[in-house]
Amino acid sequence: MLLRTKLLLPPLPPDLIARPQIVDTLNHALNRTLTLVSAPAGFGKTTGVCQWLQNSSRPAAWVSLDRDDSDFERFLHYLVAALQTIFPSFGAGAFRLFQEDQAPTLDEIATILCNDLLEIPGEFILVLDDYHLIQEQAVHHLLEKMIDYFPAHGHLVLISRADPLLPLTRWRGRGQLIELRAAELRFTTNEIAVYLRQACGLSAVTSKVVSELAHQTEGWITGLRLLAPTLSKNNALPAGYTWSNPHIWSYLVEEVLAFQPPAVQTFLLQTSILEWLCPSLCDAVLHDTAHSTASVNEQAEPSPVESQSRDILEALRRANLFVVVIDEAKNHYRYHPLFQGLLQQQLRASLTEDEIADLHRRAGEWLASADEIEPALSHLLTAGQVDRAVALVEESIQSLLAAEAYAKLDRWIDLLPEERVRRRPALLLARTWQQRYRFRPGAVIMQLKQMAALLDEGGVADPLIERTHRAQIDTLHSEYYYWLGDFDQSAVFAEQALTALPVNMIECRALAVSYLALSRQANGHLSDALQQLNSFMANEAAGNSFLETRALMAIQLVYYLSGHLGLLDQVSERVIKVATGCNLASGVAWGHYFQGIIA
Repeated sequence: MLLRTKLLLPPLPPDLIARPQIVDTLNHALNRTLTLVSAPAGFGKTTGVCQWLQNSSRPAAWVSLDRDDSDFERFLHYLVAALQTIFPSFGAGAFRLFQEDQAPTLDEIATILCNDLLEIPGEFILVLDDYHLIQEQAVHHLLEKMIDYFPAHGHLVLISRADPLLPLTRWRGRGQLIELRAAELRFTTNEIAVYLRQACGLSAVTSKVVSELAHQTEGWITGLRLLAPTLSKNNALPAGYTWSNPHIWSYLVEEVLAFQPPAVQTFLLQTSILEWLCPSLCDAVLHDTAHSTASVNEQAEPSPVESQSRDILEALRRANLFVVVIDEAKNHYRYHPLFQGLLQQQLRASLTEDEIADLHRRAGEWLASADEIEPALSHLLTAGQVDRAVALVEESIQSLLAAEAYAKLDRWIDLLPEERVRRRPALLLARTWQQRYRFRPGAVIMQLKQMAALLDEGGVADPLIERTHRAQIDTLHSEYYYWLGDFDQSAVFAEQALTALPVNMIECRALAVSYLALSRQANGHLSDALQQLNSFMANEAAGNSFLETRALMAIQLVYYLSGHLGLLDQVSERVIKVATGCNLASGVAWGHYFQGIIA
């Protein structure tokens, strides 16, 4: 699922001042392929581009990137979704490639995207913000190919804190690239004066103070914004102020925080551990409200304490000093990353490690109750709550496997201490399932042996849980022996598994039923195989599209191996329909695969 707010232009800050030279530079860049806006944090990169776009007649597609977008498929989905905001049919061909039997190459994807870009009617602009967060080489390669063949009526803007791993020298030599860097983005002396007098209301600030600020800050915009509350006290720089002083950050925190009421100071410091904020999450962190309602959408009636958090967040937003709106409808905010670093530094100076760990524990528990598992894991592990983090991952394994969220499961397990993973049969089994989905039978068998040895050593105290683990091992053995051609052994393992597996382990039961039926078909018992699968659909899979899809996929294979191509065509159409309804990508691909064979 895509976060649609990432496709919206960030709102302009209320203390915005006109910057015509930035707008002019960006306008002149439109006759080139690429504009790179590269500067350290806080130099107004995003704001400058947004200000330009609001005065541009060209339609613009925007993506605000984050670290998770380094995943190639995730990046591709956001890229296509952004361009679909200005050209709805864009990118359909690229996604069709993923439904084919053989995964598409990067060059094939790039070719289709470039062709689709060519079809966009009229001039357009594509902006990728925070591109420095992209680390995956495949994404860089895709973008390189696209830029090399970008259509003349389009223009790409990359906003980044660091130069991306792209062939900038080549594009400079070809005249395809225009660059805006810190030297062009920094505030001039005149802009500093306008900002302080108009945006901050410091009408009495002297030209001497403005000149000193220009010299000391070198036009760094966020530094000016953070310093403005200190200036508002007396319209002058603090005594002894020097930008190169290593204590400047501590000084700014103390001076800015000193003007806030104690409740606001506590709020700022203790919530600085959060990547994003909403009133009820802040309430949980500040007050250890064990029964606080976790509401990511923040639509419920707030408690009195939560109303205070809501009021503080709104006041901070209006002051335009500390928080940035992520999603106004959901009351989601985040701190400016640089100011957040300052707050965290002050937090470490004012609380003990145990007290800070308790803040992370509270945040982790709230996020877990709101089903925000990945950030919950991060906070719980920071708090030293390893057992709780392990339990969260183990509770999520079956639902992630059923939804084919394999990459997410990998990430969550990798967050846990490796020595703990090696001693947890459920986590080892999850890794074994991951190897199975990657078609690595050798690795599966090796890990199954390790699992069996761990269980034999008494690795699980609860006999019911041990029985379930052994049933999963039997299921995977059933699949392994089927593809070895030992159909009798495959059927034995499948029957053992179905006897022991609980009904809530839908993914595993579906697999065991499938290989029991396939083994019977391979041994010449076609009617028994179909009866087994149809009975499963009529009973266990009734009302469950995931299970129905799994059973239908097995029926497809039974018909194919038996040579019943007419029936195979019918069931393939049904597989596609049911799998599409429950967003099961493998089922859709499986259905199209067999339709292709028949054709």
